[in-house]
Amino acid sequence: MLSAVSYQQKLFKNTCMFSSFSSSPAFIAIVSIFAILFLVPVYMAIIRNGHSVSEDLYHMFVYTTCTAFWWKWVTKKRVKQNINI
Repeated sequence: MLSAVSYQQKLFKNTCMFSSFSSSPAFIAIVSIFAILFLVPVYMAIIRNGHSVSEDLYHMFVYTTCTAFWWKWVTKKRVKQNINI
């Protein structure tokens, strides 16, 4: 019986279109666009509800670093997955 991880790896190995797309610059651009689309309304809400510039920058830093780590994790995971195929 296959474990969930090995089944998922086997499934993604067989889909060549997905694996070739996920390491392409287009995939990284799409992930970047999603990150920007997430941050724009967050920044607008922070600025609208903020009391001072330093408070706004602090909140922006928190959301930007979380988004940057998510972006880095997604892109590294996809590139590493395609190298192992």
